[in-house]
Amino acid sequence: MATSLGIHLRADGFSFALVEGGAKKHSLKAIGDGALTVGAAPKAIGKAIAELVKVRKADHVCVVTPSSRVVLRELSLPFADREKVLQVLKFEIESELYHLDVDDVVADFITLEGERATPSLLVGVMPKEHVRQSLEVLAGGGWDPHSVQASYGAYAAALSVIVPKLSGSVAGASEEDAVPLQFAHLGATETLIAQVGRGGRLRALRTIPLGWLDLVRDLAPPKEAAGEVLPPGTSPDDAEADADAAAGEGEESDAAEAAPTALFGADPLIEGCTLAEAIARAGTQRVQALTKRLANELRRAVAAMPAGAAEVFLTGADLPGWEAVVSARTGLTVRHFDSTSGEDERRADLIALGGAYAGLGMTSEPMNFRQEEFRYARGLERVEGPLTLALVGLIAWLVIDAGVHLKQGLWLKKDADRIYVDANARVVQLNKRVTDDETYPKDWLVKNDLTGASVPTDQRIRLLANRLSDSQRQLDSLMGEADVEMPASCLEAWRLLMIFLEKEFESFNEKWMIESIEFTSVDASRGNNAEATHVVTKFGLTLLSEDAELTAGVYDRIERGLKSQPWCIGSPVIPTTEAVKVGTGKNAIITVKINTAREAQP
Repeated sequence: MATSLGIHLRADGFSFALVEGGAKKHSLKAIGDGALTVGAAPKAIGKAIAELVKVRKADHVCVVTPSSRVVLRELSLPFADREKVLQVLKFEIESELYHLDVDDVVADFITLEGERATPSLLVGVMPKEHVRQSLEVLAGGGWDPHSVQASYGAYAAALSVIVPKLSGSVAGASEEDAVPLQFAHLGATETLIAQVGRGGRLRALRTIPLGWLDLVRDLAPPKEAAGEVLPPGTSPDDAEADADAAAGEGEESDAAEAAPTALFGADPLIEGCTLAEAIARAGTQRVQALTKRLANELRRAVAAMPAGAAEVFLTGADLPGWEAVVSARTGLTVRHFDSTSGEDERRADLIALGGAYAGLGMTSEPMNFRQEEFRYARGLERVEGPLTLALVGLIAWLVIDAGVHLKQGLWLKKDADRIYVDANARVVQLNKRVTDDETYPKDWLVKNDLTGASVPTDQRIRLLANRLSDSQRQLDSLMGEADVEMPASCLEAWRLLMIFLEKEFESFNEKWMIESIEFTSVDASRGNNAEATHVVTKFGLTLLSEDAELTAGVYDRIERGLKSQPWCIGSPVIPTTEAVKVGTGKNAIITVKINTAREAQP
């Protein structure tokens, strides 16, 4: 069965959860937590985590980081397809990131449940340095995480799996008339406020940058943690002198080792400080002040949610009086979520558990900030060795194959040369027999042998010049430049005829039109034609008028006008006139010969 390991990196330590199974049936195999060493390198932190987790292999590994530096924004888009949204997400959210460089962040989203016509997206923007530190920490423990999530995304994933399985005491009324559930998770450095529908879908989420570690943030460390334990018989003055001498010997290296590493951009807090120790050191007044401050922030966050809630379920750490203060400040029923969930979820960190659930595909909105160069670069590292071996083998095969082909090419060239010489000898022999024997047709003569030596070099230019002259004479004959008169221009005939008709009909108040027109060019150089080169023009002229005598007179005037034109050859022909099929008028087909080159001969 598939296994998924979720590791939650916190400011006070880490927690993990190992889940086995699938979406329908799964079980919690291992949980645990531990402290992180402040000031250690990321790889050293990863080794320390690996010693406690003792889970080296899992089908899916998810690392969950704090949401302290993750920017959350709500965005509305006309589509919700994950691949399409990821293509435009950075461009849509860039205007909201005025304090960040869009090239230095990775963005992902969760689709929120609601009544809006367009999908609402909860977009998280994480710095790439945040992702890189997470990968470095787990690499020190021998893990290559498949996904990187923020704590709010893992928390939403855990609720999406647990809430639908809650008993009737929590789920309450039916799906139709039930209000959404409100959750508040108190962490070490952050508090998450989430509103979830009865089906487990996230409706709204807010993050508050306050946690229980704020109880000791500005307090001095305890005396036993302020310095190291001295050996017996050593005075504090001697120890201080030895420390100064050691610092003088290796000042640079010691300073580098002593410099604390601030993971995820947060200041390192008290090393090894647990919740019980923080409450004991802070005192009652500081605890009450922090709970009131958190309750006020929680009230404002709940008021900003899209739907009201009747009760709030608390998860995470439990401060003294935390439940009573929240109930008093918000006016809502407050209950601890752990008391209503199953035994496994009661003991596990919900955020680490959510990362493990997401690895098994148990949530419909999986988040993964391991995108772009993190995904592809680490994927290349996994296949770097096999890929190098494959490239070396391919180069060796290409060298061997090139040698084989070269040898084959040399043999083929020798065979081709031998065939070429034999064929050339046969052509020379054939030409000699055709030349010596007059009975052979001269068409059998191969004018050029395979070597190109049949045409003497001194005759090649002369033969080329003769062929060029023949081509020139053929072109001149075709273009009319070889003492051959070309057919007359039909375009010029059309122009002359149109000019004539426009002048004739300037004073004609009725309608007239040309129904059809046909031009035929006649070349005087062909046949026994005694006439000059001309264009035979046949066109249909329609006159629309109720006066029959008027139309008849127009056709007579057109005939006389055409005959008087200098470009008209002979007399125009108007066989008959016919009545038009639509309306009142006459139609006639007129034939006229037009000489476009010179005046008509008398």
